Amino acid sequence: MRLYRKNCDKCNKPSFSSSEYGEWLCPVCGHDLTAQPFFDAVTFEQLYIKTLSGSTSLSFKGKEENENGITR
Repeated sequence: MRLYRKNCDKCNKPSFSSSEYGEWLCPVCGHDLTAQPFFDAVTFEQLYIKTLSGSTSLSFKGKEENENGITR
């Protein structure tokens, strides 16, 4: 399971989730973070998540992750 991070642009606090679906609200101030970019919670690299016709796929900038979750 991957852990995602988004940064609140209102209170400047991080928020964490394991889901890339649905509404995302800041747990500190309640600001809507749904449109904010996703970051890997461990590496802090920005993740690009594309939604096409209801399906979601992940693409990683500069690194690839294999089926065992190992980044190369």
